[in-house]
Amino acid sequence: MSRAGAPRPRAGGPTRRRVAARAAGRASVAAAAVLALLAAAAPGSAAAYQAADGTSAARSAYETAARRAPSDKNSPIDIAVVVDESGSLSADDVVRERQAAKLVVQGEIADESRALILGFGSADRDGNTAVHEVCPLTVLNGAGREAISACAGRADGPDAIHKRAETEGNGTDIPNAIGEAVSRLRNAGGNERPRLVFLLTDGVTDVSDSPGYGPPGTDRTAAALRRLNDLVLPDAVKAHVQIWPLGFGQADLNALSAIAAGGYQQPCSQRPDSKPHASVVRTAVEATTALEQALAVARCADVVIGDSGTVPTELSVTIPSVATDGTIQVLKPDDARVTYIDPDNKEIPADKLDKGDFEGSHFEVTGKIGSVESLRVRDPKPGTWRVRIAPAPGTNGGGQASVTAIWQGVLQSQVYVNPTAPTAGEDVLVRVALLTRRGVSVRGAKELRAIQVAVKLTGGFQTVSAPAADDGKDPDDEASDGTFTAKLTVPVGASGAYTATADVSAPGIVGDVRTAPGQISADRAVVRAVGVTRYLSGEQGDSVSGQVAVTNGTDQPHRVRAEVVNPRDNQHVRVTAAEFDAQPGNSTHKVTLELDGDARTGDWQFTLKYVDAANGQQIGSAPVTIHIDARPSAFTLWWRDWGTLVIIGVVALFVAVIVVAIATRRRRDARDPRGHDLVLRREGREVERVTIRRSVNGEATFRIDGVRTPRPRVVLSATAPCYRISRLQDGGFAVRTPEGRTENLRRGGAFPVGEDCELLVDKGRSRLFGGRAPGGQGRTTRRQAPGADAPGRGRPVGGPTAAPVDVEAPPTPYDSEW
Repeated sequence: MSRAGAPRPRAGGPTRRRVAARAAGRASVAAAAVLALLAAAAPGSAAAYQAADGTSAARSAYETAARRAPSDKNSPIDIAVVVDESGSLSADDVVRERQAAKLVVQGEIADESRALILGFGSADRDGNTAVHEVCPLTVLNGAGREAISACAGRADGPDAIHKRAETEGNGTDIPNAIGEAVSRLRNAGGNERPRLVFLLTDGVTDVSDSPGYGPPGTDRTAAALRRLNDLVLPDAVKAHVQIWPLGFGQADLNALSAIAAGGYQQPCSQRPDSKPHASVVRTAVEATTALEQALAVARCADVVIGDSGTVPTELSVTIPSVATDGTIQVLKPDDARVTYIDPDNKEIPADKLDKGDFEGSHFEVTGKIGSVESLRVRDPKPGTWRVRIAPAPGTNGGGQASVTAIWQGVLQSQVYVNPTAPTAGEDVLVRVALLTRRGVSVRGAKELRAIQVAVKLTGGFQTVSAPAADDGKDPDDEASDGTFTAKLTVPVGASGAYTATADVSAPGIVGDVRTAPGQISADRAVVRAVGVTRYLSGEQGDSVSGQVAVTNGTDQPHRVRAEVVNPRDNQHVRVTAAEFDAQPGNSTHKVTLELDGDARTGDWQFTLKYVDAANGQQIGSAPVTIHIDARPSAFTLWWRDWGTLVIIGVVALFVAVIVVAIATRRRRDARDPRGHDLVLRREGREVERVTIRRSVNGEATFRIDGVRTPRPRVVLSATAPCYRISRLQDGGFAVRTPEGRTENLRRGGAFPVGEDCELLVDKGRSRLFGGRAPGGQGRTTRRQAPGADAPGRGRPVGGPTAAPVDVEAPPTPYDSEW
């Protein structure tokens, strides 16, 4: 392509310079920025504006389309995508330009919008045309988006987006391209629609070889620029056509900005920087900046840039809670398969993606076999959506993928005036509750910070107005609850009927204007009701309660009836015990709402009205947001009621089992000789000690060897002849000898073994079951004679040592627990 068109003729003759092939990524960067510009340009909330000549103009199609009340649909627009086909294009540039065109036409939200695509070069010889039609004007419903996307992406045919050869006229005739786009949009009718031209180029106007701008030797480019400035751009203003140039590579931002400023200047919002403007991107980082700028100026549509990655991959993008319409666009390799998962982790069934309804949203997918797949969603669930991209069948993956969401919010407002019948000179609170067209509350949405709400009171008196706020500061009750509040004073002397009007506008939001009529009262001695509770929560099938404050200025009780106004998509809430008596003076009453078992889940906005039952006159109203959760399962309900008791019971049972086990073990210990020591003494001196570690049915066996030798031993063994030892109920021990005689050992008792030995039972130095005797190196403890050397002490290893001699151990007192 050539360099971008300049708004003024340059001195000297034109120099024809063809730019070498650009970097392959530039056009893809341009595609992302085009999507951002589309968001910034779409129609939305707008106030009165100044026309291009500086005079005050009537509200245009941009404003009238956006200010409908009530508004249930996105306003349609007409789009012309104009693509440069000059000779500097590389093969990759052409592919990415096709992708950029598909992004624009598939990203549009409204089904009734229309789009066409034009390609342009220059008319350098007979038979050349500077501009040709790539795709005709097409209605962007599901079938239309599919058709124009396929048209934009085709690679074959004389009308496809392509790099022009020199014989086709490969210059850059920007004036002719814009002029043709303006003419086509004007002739298509639909004067009430906004008209947008997206110009993709990386060059300036270059028609040096085009005889239509003068004979050889004349300054043809200067003539072309005069035509642009004197004819084409003024014609765009008359036809109400905005021009949004997008340059990439070495494009001249100043030149493109002048083109944007020369077209129609009706902005999408009241912000000065929301007027049509040019962008030039050279790198991915700069493209991100361009997108952020487009987001900042958008007032009726917004763009959220999601993740990117290499196929196969799972990407995510977030749709805000104020969005009522959105398009999730996936850039991917051809034929890659895409699966969509909503914020509740529910996969959208494949049969619902083609004009189907699922979980309260309507879906329509296009471009599944191409490089740009778009999922248009009406009433999308707010939150993070995940997009799972799998390789095309028969491939191993690879290739880059990214996800973007363009969204718009069609918010509705409800106006509440308290007191409903004020008197002259009295302060009134005007509350404006915001909700989606389904009746879902936008409570807690971060986008609330950017919403502007203005209220006014009109009638047969001087108009009073003020901005409303949702900041939690007086008079607002709670910050970010979706209800904006302003305080107005009824003018002194005012009487008759009044109208409270709320005007809502915000980025990405289609503006809404709502009114609430009322009557100014001549007497304060009336009954008034003001809702106190603003937020409730419950489950399907539950009853929830709030409070209402009633002021009865009369001297008689009044019967008051509460009524609930359900949103369109959730007619499942009703008032129980709807009537109550309000005594003279101030009183507070409970209002109970019953949620049906099939009530829709989520945050829903309801209106509570209070009526004097005697005459049917409304005495107050207030918004209330109810967060409705799904009815838990039967097990969950049972656990909620009985879970604590079950836990306490399980813990108590566990403790009881432990106590019983300990008691049983102690009883068993009391009847079991294990853990006690068998002590063999000779002439009062301990010569052997063995710990009983095993028993069978409370009985242990052992034998005594060498009782007549200098080294008698106690051996735990069942080999005959053996002794058997068991416990007595009184804590003593019964020892049955090999001869069958039973010896009962009492406290401090022993029985003789052989001529000079005796056996007694000690408590044991380790009472742990199966524990070793102190020292842990063996099952017996023996003594050495005084002066005998321990190994390694006093004498060399292997030297002469004294023979071990049994010595008397310190006496061990018997356990008192016997």
